[in-house]
Amino acid sequence: MSSDNEKQKLVESAVELFGMIEDSTVFRQYAEYSAKVKNDLDAQRLLGELVEMGKVIEESLEKNDDAFRKKAEYDLLNKKFESNDTVKNYLKYQKMYLSMMSSVRSVISDKLKIY
Repeated sequence: MSSDNEKQKLVESAVELFGMIEDSTVFRQYAEYSAKVKNDLDAQRLLGELVEMGKVIEESLEKNDDAFRKKAEYDLLNKKFESNDTVKNYLKYQKMYLSMMSSVRSVISDKLKIY
């Protein structure tokens, strides 16, 4: 088989794999909630706050400081999170999608190992 034929076959397989991923429930749900977040300023703000709080918590754990105040901020942010289904579902499906993609990547990497 020539190099061009091999390359074409790989490209066709990649397109087929993309189609399978795109047709998966996880991808469709992730895309749906990504679009909802994109169009929801409150959800965007809440995600930003969650990211910032994650950084603060990580820094606090490293420095072991001001834990009580940060816990109160976390509790307040957690209440906002629990009441926002868009953000909850976005993060849920993002995690599932990233896990699925990681599994696909692992299978490809494992199969490509040269002995």
